[in-house]
Amino acid sequence: QSNYGKAPMDLVAHGDTGCYTMMMFEPNKPLMHNYSGMGLGGATGAGADPFITNKQIVFMGDGTFFHSGSVAIANAITQQQDITFIILENRTTAMTGHQPNPTLEEDIMGNKILSHDIERIARSLIPDAAGPLGTGARETKEVPRARVIRMNPEKRDQYREMLEKVILEEGVKIVIADKECGITFHRRRRREEQAAKKEVGFIREKTYMNVSEEVCEHCLECTTQTGCPGLKHVETDYGQKIQTDFTACVNDGACARIDACPSFEQVIVTRTRPPRLPDEVVDLRGMPDPPNVMADAFTKRDVWRCYMAGVGGMGIGVAGDILVRAGHKDGLHVGFIDKKGLAIRNGGVFSQIQFSKHPMSGSPVMPFGKADLLIGVDALEAARACSPTDYLRVASPKFTHGVVNTGKTPTILTLMGRDDFEPEELAGIIKGQCRPGQFFSFNVGDLCERLLDSKLYANIMMLGVAYQLGFLPLSYKSITWAIRHAVGREFERNYRAFNIGRKIVLRPDLFGVGIRKELETADQAMERKANILKASSIWGKKNAEEYKKMCRETLEQMPALDEAAKRDYVIRLFDAIQWGTLKYGRQYASRIVKTYAQDSAERAFAVTRAVIWNLAKVMMIKDEVYVSMLYTSPEKYKRDRRRFNVNPANGDKIKYVHLNRPEFVLGGKHVKFHWKSRDWQVRVLRHCRWLRALLPTWHSKEKGFREWYTKLVDACDLHEPHDAQKYSLWLEIFRSPEPVTGYRDVRYPKQDAAMQRVAELQHALANGGSDPRSRGTRTVSLSGQVMGTFRGA
Repeated sequence: QSNYGKAPMDLVAHGDTGCYTMMMFEPNKPLMHNYSGMGLGGATGAGADPFITNKQIVFMGDGTFFHSGSVAIANAITQQQDITFIILENRTTAMTGHQPNPTLEEDIMGNKILSHDIERIARSLIPDAAGPLGTGARETKEVPRARVIRMNPEKRDQYREMLEKVILEEGVKIVIADKECGITFHRRRRREEQAAKKEVGFIREKTYMNVSEEVCEHCLECTTQTGCPGLKHVETDYGQKIQTDFTACVNDGACARIDACPSFEQVIVTRTRPPRLPDEVVDLRGMPDPPNVMADAFTKRDVWRCYMAGVGGMGIGVAGDILVRAGHKDGLHVGFIDKKGLAIRNGGVFSQIQFSKHPMSGSPVMPFGKADLLIGVDALEAARACSPTDYLRVASPKFTHGVVNTGKTPTILTLMGRDDFEPEELAGIIKGQCRPGQFFSFNVGDLCERLLDSKLYANIMMLGVAYQLGFLPLSYKSITWAIRHAVGREFERNYRAFNIGRKIVLRPDLFGVGIRKELETADQAMERKANILKASSIWGKKNAEEYKKMCRETLEQMPALDEAAKRDYVIRLFDAIQWGTLKYGRQYASRIVKTYAQDSAERAFAVTRAVIWNLAKVMMIKDEVYVSMLYTSPEKYKRDRRRFNVNPANGDKIKYVHLNRPEFVLGGKHVKFHWKSRDWQVRVLRHCRWLRALLPTWHSKEKGFREWYTKLVDACDLHEPHDAQKYSLWLEIFRSPEPVTGYRDVRYPKQDAAMQRVAELQHALANGGSDPRSRGTRTVSLSGQVMGTFRGA
């Protein structure tokens, strides 16, 4: 949809071989409709141009431009075609390992060379383009219109506006997107960080991207628009939310720049002395030598084969490097193959390693089902190595020993909420394709993050597990030597990770990762929330007592609710008081009690549980005042200190920059702006409930949705709970806000859809309880177990 007065149109997008090939995949699938050989994206656009009226765009990298892309551009200009060429200039050949290209001023040896300027070359392709730089071609009847524009896509809003305007123009347009490759940028930043750390022994100041989980609505706009592997799902009191993953997040702020919600924030941690490392309590002394399980690998077949599976960023190449070095050190003949394609987007990677005591001939490619050891740093990629339909199947119950990490690394589709998997289930499948009794799985990823502050050491920890199980035909001395030479300055941390892996085998009971904590009771939750109220203001003590009294009185009227539902209720009653006042809390509580009075234990109080969640969801409108309360919650501060290992007694400090975009209606006009707020500012704003009265149209659509849902609750009639069909319809009515997530423009269409659906359900109720949508196909489970799985934002 154009902002320039033109009707909506379908773009046709072409590409070819390069890092931009990943636009063929989610979440950017619409940006590359076909794939061809290097430089042929432009040729495809040229060939299609005479036969379509669509606007076309062609993506090419700077390496592709020098390879053959300039020829395609020249041809399009000569043929007077209507194509926008977007040249991604990052001055490197990123997809295949950052080889140099002609734009550089130095070769790989550091010698000065003559560099080429893509912009000057592009302008030279335009006939008679002799005007001042930036004016494009001089238009005459003989010379077709053509333009060259250079811009940094980091300037998101200006870049988008420019692209939209340029694509809609006629003729050939050459847009040079001038921005350094993200990988080289972050490598340089990490080197600078490591140099500073080496100088003083720790990092004095570090900025992290964080998600305020209380503010997040789990609308998945951030994952859907960016597909960023630095995001992950986490469980909270309010269901699943999004959070950043320390290991994969590079703090580039892309997730926040889409302006989907105010939950993103920068957390700046400053230290005056080294932080206390939690792994200091793990005693790694006196570990016994492992059994020699792999002794028969060389005696029977004169060869030993290992397959390591993971995704980009897990260090599969580093772990393979260590095994290769150690094998050479032990005097073995070594062959290996690494697959690195799509590594920068969490794509699958593997390493195949082959050892022999005698010189080998032929390729070290793994024969079908002949792996002696399968190391799955990622369970999903390891499962592919067991698939009977996959040509890369390497595991078999005859030969294979298995070591699998059950820590979850979500796929892009998992992040987008369109697919999911359970690593434990995959581990069971893999176990069935390994030798009986020769399989070990553990949540190494999460343990590694807990003990070493990063999942990046999981690859080395997995080698430690494999070694202590006796699955590696290598000496401890050679492995230690190989780790030192493969990782350099990071030796101590990696060496410790290796030995923690050994300890996991010997004493897995010491590492309780993945053990579910005992669920907090309703009384414990009530005391926790009352303490927050008590400290919140000068009236806090009185408010806390009133809150506890309200909880006890109303829970006495709902004795048959299970403990989980009672806990959910007291937490949301606290939220209602925080959002408004004690009066607002009573409004919430009275509606819950009224619903319960009509509900039935036979139906596991399914409707009551739905109203507990969803009435709170619509009543606690996340306006700027309430969001400020959530930003500055004592529980959030406590969680962040634990998450970022901040200890004030150690001199550590934590600061916040909240990335918000407030919106108001003033004088009939919408006013919105970017606001990087500090904590002191939002602490002031959290006390400004009076703004709601001063600005009556503020969040008016959310208020309308609240009034609509509260009327549904007030009109609830469950006098016939034995009628399963009618009860099912009421249950769906009260669940209707569950899919309503996000802020403003993301939220409003979902509100409309929910209201439309409820109108259909009410019509069905009025006509005997038959829902035309579900006739013959739909059932709604009312069991407590199933009800326990629904979790709205």
